[in-house]
Formats: sequence, structure tokens, C-alpha cells
Amino acid sequence: MTTTLFYNKTKTLTILALLAAAAVALRFAEGLLPVTIAPGLKPGLANSVTLLCLYLFPLRQTVLYLAVRVMLTALLFTGLFTPAFCIGTTGAVLSLAVMYAAKRSNVFSLPGVSVAGACAHNLGQLIAACLLMQSTALFSLLPFLIALSIPFGLLTGFIAQRLLRLAKINAV
Repeated sequence: MTTTLFYNKTKTLTILALLAAAAVALRFAEGLLPVTIAPGLKPGLANSVTLLCLYLFPLRQTVLYLAVRVMLTALLFTGLFTPAFCIGTTGAVLSLAVMYAAKRSNVFSLPGVSVAGACAHNLGQLIAACLLMQSTALFSLLPFLIALSIPFGLLTGFIAQRLLRLAKINAV
């Protein structure tokens, strides 16, 4: 029985590590996209992997995945404990909390959970940026960011929905 438990833990950690690597690769690919709407604005394709984790694993493993993803992204792109790291981490944590609550409510579809997470991510980033800048002026961007959260959240939600179907087919 211990062998099976060890195998399951090892398999789970391996899958989470591969998913974190995939999310970091998606983040890198997004950085290559030409900026057309606003500087620093990205569709958040890595969030589709976070959604996949949220639907495949318990919250504890999803938090572990997100922590690894955030740290790797910071190490590779923004630096640890920089303002960008603090802003991104706040957005990621609030997003995961909202997506978890939305999923548990059984009211939202997966794309709906994704839109809620995208809105929460933008709100979390604005809160962190306002605290760092000691100004509330950035909150004027909230309507614009929420409006963009809807199509981007739907996009990542539909991607995650497709990935979840593939994961369940391959698990059988």
C-alpha cells in the first residue's frame, strides 16, 4: 500500500511540475505577442493551465502548482520580490481564491469560473499597484480591465475546457 501511495504522490508531483512548465512556456509565448491594446496586457493563457489544475486536483495541489508557477515566472521574467512580482502574485492569489469559490458554488461553467478569475486577477493587480504607489488613481482603469477580462477569461476558459476533456479521455 505504501508503494501505491508513493507512486500516486510521485505521479501527482510530476504532473504538477509538467503543468507548471507548460504554464511558464505559455507566459513566455505571450511575451512574444505584439502589444496591441495596452502595454503589459496579456490574454493570460497560462491561466488555462491553472484552471486545469483546479478541476483535476484538490486545492492544496493547485496552490502548490500556482506557487511554483509564480516563482518560476518571477525568476525567469520579472525577478523575485520586485513590484512586478508583488503585483502579479496578488493577482494570482486573488484569482485562484475567486475561481475556487466560483467552482465550488456550482453556479458557473468552467468559462464562467475563468472570467471570474480574470476579473479577480485584474482587481488584485490594481489593489497591489495602488498600495505600492500609495495612490488610488489606478482604479480608474478598472472598467477597462474588467471589460477585457470577459473575452480573455472566456478564451482561457474554453482552452481549459478543451484540455480538461482531453485529460479525462487520456486518463481512461
